[in-house]
Amino acid sequence: MIQGARDRNDRGSILLFESGDLLHWAYRLRFCTAEPFGYMWECPNYLKVDGRQFLIACSQEIRQDDGRQVKENRCGYFPLNYDFEGSEYVLGEYRMLDRGFDFYAPQVFRDEAGRWILLGWMSTPDADYDCEATIKNGWVHAMTIPRELYVNGKGWLCQRPLKELEGMRREICSGQFEPESGFSSEVPACFELKVDINNTPLPSGRAWELRLRESAALRYADGVLSLDMSGCGAGRTVRQVPLDEVYSLWILSDTSSLEIFVNGGEEVFTTRIYDSMENLHVEFSPARCGGRIELYELKS
Repeated sequence: MIQGARDRNDRGSILLFESGDLLHWAYRLRFCTAEPFGYMWECPNYLKVDGRQFLIACSQEIRQDDGRQVKENRCGYFPLNYDFEGSEYVLGEYRMLDRGFDFYAPQVFRDEAGRWILLGWMSTPDADYDCEATIKNGWVHAMTIPRELYVNGKGWLCQRPLKELEGMRREICSGQFEPESGFSSEVPACFELKVDINNTPLPSGRAWELRLRESAALRYADGVLSLDMSGCGAGRTVRQVPLDEVYSLWILSDTSSLEIFVNGGEEVFTTRIYDSMENLHVEFSPARCGGRIELYELKS
């Protein structure tokens, strides 16, 4: 059994306990980094995917920003090397599971087919934006779609929508788009969009933009992918990740959420979205790259 922990020196870690009968437990060891990394690690998960071990943890940290204290909550994973016999282990570099505004406290389980499946809480503690915009309607928060976890060729833990979700699809359109032309289509609030991009070197000052729904936007320029929610995020603004290239996007939209899987789920953005839900569309602005799209309405 593992538990998230915070010690008396405000240093986060994960505690390992063992038991012979699942009733009486004894402390075994503490997983921690060589240097302090957040004052608390919570919501831990252990999994072994394709022979590789991982520890998922939500790391909490207080940092200084312009003279004020800001609480930062991260959700990511450590590659792990441990035989569960001795006391020696190796924790690899921490990587974020999600770059968006609303993802925390995921839980994982293994199904009967051997797949590792993740469900996350679509919110975050102590946010400086509105996480309760729907409370006036008698409900608040949401869960992500179920996501399959897999390891790619880089050894990274990646995420993709569960295959069973394909049963919700009703095709709107699919096909190729050419460089400089882009594509545009009206969409319902609940849709799925897959974009495969044939990259060519982008000239200086040029970039592509993918508009989503009413005013959300994904932009790629100068080696940085940005999600801009300024016009429809109830205080959410911009989140970014540096990327050498973007070759695929897989986006699922629900009435008040977007889940965006980048480059086979190497990077993910999860966010709540609050727009009028009227006259919604997707539009890929011209750039010197073509590709292919698949667009589906999702049945509720």
